[in-house]
Amino acid sequence: SGSATYSIPIVSPAGRAGVAPSVSLTYSSSNLVEGPVGVGWSITGLSSISRCPQTPIHDNGNIKQVTYTSEDRLCIDGQRLILRSGTYGAPNSVYRIDNAPFTEVTARLGSSGNGPKYFEVKNKAGETHYYGDVSAVSNMFNNPSDAFVEPGGGVAGAIAKSWAIKAIKDVKNNYIEFNYAKDIASGNAYVSSIKYSGNLTTGEQPFAEIKFNYEAYQKGFKGYAAGKHTYHNKLVSRIDTKIDGQEYRSFFLDYEGSDFIEERVMLTSVQECSDSAKSSCLPATSFEWNRPPLSSSGKSWVCDSEIGAPTFCRWQATQSDYEPFDGYRTLVSGTSNRDYTHVFDINGDGYSDVIYYGPAGYANGYPYSTWVARLGPDYDAVESLLSTKGANKKQYALNIDYNGDGHRDLLVADSSTSNWTVLSFEEDNRYGDLCDNNGPCSDYIKVTSPKATDLGVIATGLEGNAQVMDIDGDGYEDIVFRTGSQIKAHINTGSGSFTPNVLLYSFLKTVTASTMNGHYESQTANMQSSSVIDVNGDGRSDLIMKVTESDAACYDGSRIVPMIRSKWECERDIGGVWVEATNTYHKLFIASGTSSSPSLTLIQSLGLGMDTLRVADINGDGLSDLLYVQSNKWYYRLSDGVTLLDPVYAGMATSDTLKYLDQFVDLNGDGRTDVLHATVSGNYYSYFSRATSNGEWIDFEPRGEFEFPLNATVRFGDTRGDGNLNLLASWGDSWREYYRRPGTKEYSINKIVNGFGVETKISYKPLSDNSVYVVQGSDDSVNKDGISPVFGMQVVSEVASQSNTNQWVSVSYQYGGMLIHRKGRGSLGFEMLRTIDNQS
Repeated sequence: SGSATYSIPIVSPAGRAGVAPSVSLTYSSSNLVEGPVGVGWSITGLSSISRCPQTPIHDNGNIKQVTYTSEDRLCIDGQRLILRSGTYGAPNSVYRIDNAPFTEVTARLGSSGNGPKYFEVKNKAGETHYYGDVSAVSNMFNNPSDAFVEPGGGVAGAIAKSWAIKAIKDVKNNYIEFNYAKDIASGNAYVSSIKYSGNLTTGEQPFAEIKFNYEAYQKGFKGYAAGKHTYHNKLVSRIDTKIDGQEYRSFFLDYEGSDFIEERVMLTSVQECSDSAKSSCLPATSFEWNRPPLSSSGKSWVCDSEIGAPTFCRWQATQSDYEPFDGYRTLVSGTSNRDYTHVFDINGDGYSDVIYYGPAGYANGYPYSTWVARLGPDYDAVESLLSTKGANKKQYALNIDYNGDGHRDLLVADSSTSNWTVLSFEEDNRYGDLCDNNGPCSDYIKVTSPKATDLGVIATGLEGNAQVMDIDGDGYEDIVFRTGSQIKAHINTGSGSFTPNVLLYSFLKTVTASTMNGHYESQTANMQSSSVIDVNGDGRSDLIMKVTESDAACYDGSRIVPMIRSKWECERDIGGVWVEATNTYHKLFIASGTSSSPSLTLIQSLGLGMDTLRVADINGDGLSDLLYVQSNKWYYRLSDGVTLLDPVYAGMATSDTLKYLDQFVDLNGDGRTDVLHATVSGNYYSYFSRATSNGEWIDFEPRGEFEFPLNATVRFGDTRGDGNLNLLASWGDSWREYYRRPGTKEYSINKIVNGFGVETKISYKPLSDNSVYVVQGSDDSVNKDGISPVFGMQVVSEVASQSNTNQWVSVSYQYGGMLIHRKGRGSLGFEMLRTIDNQS
């Protein structure tokens, strides 16, 4: 995977017949989640079966989010359960684990509608693992229903969102028991203890135990999934192992914690002691992290309240000292049409490029203009995109990955009656396989060149009524548009071609105007297209559309007269009154239907008076939330995975001019969108989103002022190819890049010092670096289901360890052929890993 990994085993006494749990604290640099052990760390040795969505690879091309119904599918530790017999999710149905065919999983009790009560999992070693409510298995288990984890706000014992591992028994009926602290209201469950060395046949109780101690995690996480709450609010502080009630070992965990919202929680040391009193301890293993400088501000205890919600208290900085960027440079000069400039990686080398319409050179002694790209990382040469298509409609240009190769393309047209044209960079130096069967791989750096492709479909809706979406969830982007009172689509076939018109939705009333492409992404960083607008988390694009509808009816008094179609017929034939009405609403449509017959379903009319809509994930739960301006105030509506919740004032006032300047971006990499809020002082204020005691309420906390001319055109892009977003600003014919700690893999461990004082240093480089990613393609990427992109993901490039006080030994790493499965399997890793002993 290219990740740095490290594991600390939790030493525990042996149990009866050697039966004992294998529990560790495990780090992975690819894990940026801030869980119960801080960023990147997790507790291994646990397991769970959970509800998971339908995916194209497993479900005949279909895709569907979790709904807590019989349509949900099941996964064990992220691996899909494949049905072998019975009805999926029903009692006594039998499964195998995808890619692990020799393990048998059987659902027990419960119902088809609500799901099983528990699962039996039998493996080749003769062990039986029990998940969920095991009340019917044995009366020897403590609190037998605590591994049946309900969704937040659910009914106890009714429906599970997951079935945690509850017990493991061997062929002699020796068993291990897992116990949990569960909170149904918030939807969380934390392992509290693991007891082992009991026997179900003899009735002997366990005499050994691993106990987990927690502390409150004040900054926490609160979000939604499938209409239910999901919370995280605890950190592991100590782990004790015991035998016959006496402490055997204690492991103390120390964190670099912070009460400031922009700073994350990182594990800094683990120390093993003989007991919880620290009577005798080994030297701690410590960790150093790549992270921004910490704030030096003071803090104060602040409490707020909202009607119908608990009082929310937290530590808040007393100084607004946060700086979102620590430097800038002129990225590129000599550009034009800054308001219509696009910033994305068009040639697939991992660097965002600057694309605009402007001068491209001379022909027959005369200057000429085309769409051009200034390519990263140098941005010097003007690279013509070989087309003047869309020159007069450049404000309506979109971006799309039209052929599924993993990098963006420009989608343009001359008019709504001409064809769509794609301007792209295509790979032109690859021939045959890159790796021999079971043999070495040849270094291969991808070379691309510009190409213009007529898509053969009409650009209906070009002027604000067309949008790029993945409407069927197949991983290929489609073109959705309105024509008349219908929404239609050109469906991407996966080969760079598109179908004729496919009907998605018909309005019941006459649509006289609409705005489909509201450019919600233009001020929301890292939204390459509307494909990332996903309100219910099913992996398909949803649509927010401004619609003006007209309606008319014939009234006889207060009664509507049916079947009257015109004013003349109403007034002349029956003497009625003809009433016409026009209303404008923002409407939310979710993708529906099947992969072979996609459609849109209207689920909400979002009301009147909304403008400046922006879509972002402001609470970090993976669902798209809505922000908008009304009466010059910013409001937000969180998605609960089913619909958008009621509007809440965000605490940020704006104006008719300033509202268009606000930018939405995750400034600290915690998964929650933050705000660069334009103020009357002519600067930006950095606002960070914070979870509160009520999941429907987000606190936006100001943390620092950023001096920035507000008349600039702003874009975001990975212009360093390091996986970090930079801000690009233009006041004329050049672009300035604002950056922070370029080249750094933030919130990753860079040094480990073990208990003996031996240091290990870890270095990272991005896949855009040709010295580390040396085979830029996978032999499996020729399959339509696979994609092998080059992007700014950072991988381990070198590990150096002390051999004695003053000497080091090191190993360098090179990678090739990263493969991502677009239809449900996710990242499949690298086709090649090459290690280089730097001593030889």
